[in-house]
Parts: sequence; structure tokens; C-alpha cells
Amino acid sequence: MISVSEAAARLKLSRTTVYDWVDKGILLAWRGTKRGLTIPAEQILGEGRVLDGLNDVVEAIGDAEIAWEYLSTETTFGGRIARPIDLLKDGQIDDVIGAAASYGTAIT
Repeated sequence: MISVSEAAARLKLSRTTVYDWVDKGILLAWRGTKRGLTIPAEQILGEGRVLDGLNDVVEAIGDAEIAWEYLSTETTFGGRIARPIDLLKDGQIDDVIGAAASYGTAIT
């Protein structure tokens, strides 16, 4: 987990843009108790690049923190065990989003 400043540095963007991306659902983050935003670093792929499908996962689950729990926990997909975030990296966005909807209803 990283701060807004660290995310901005990794993305090579301003802190203002990081906040804007969080508000638009481009970057997954949630409010921490004392540190401000909590941002999972693994979603950042490089300069100006984050994983596709994050906003859809958050929308399916309804909460960014629970969405991150889902993305980072191994589960069964088509007979194999994998973390959903790794499947997003492999471009299997529809599979991850489809499973997210049932994860969200099971948790909430």
C-alpha cells in the first residue's frame, strides 16, 4: 500500500491527478483512518498506466477496499486457482468482473 505522493511518483503524475483518477474510478483507493488515501501499488503498471477493469470491479462489489480484498485473494477460475488481479493483468477482464458480482453479494 502506498500514499498519494508515492502513487503520483510511480505514475509520473501530479497528486491532483491521482486524486482525480481515484474519484473517476481509474485508480482503486479508499480512505484510511489517519493516512488519507490507501492505494494498492500493484495496480500501477508504469508511467500513466494502471490495470484496466478496476472501476468495473469496484462497481460490481460496491466498495473499493472489499474490491481490493477480492482482487488480491486467490480463487478458482475455470479450474485453476489465481488471484483476480493476475487475471486482469492477463486481460481476462470479463471473467474477473463476472466473478466480482457474486463476490460482492457474498460479502455484503
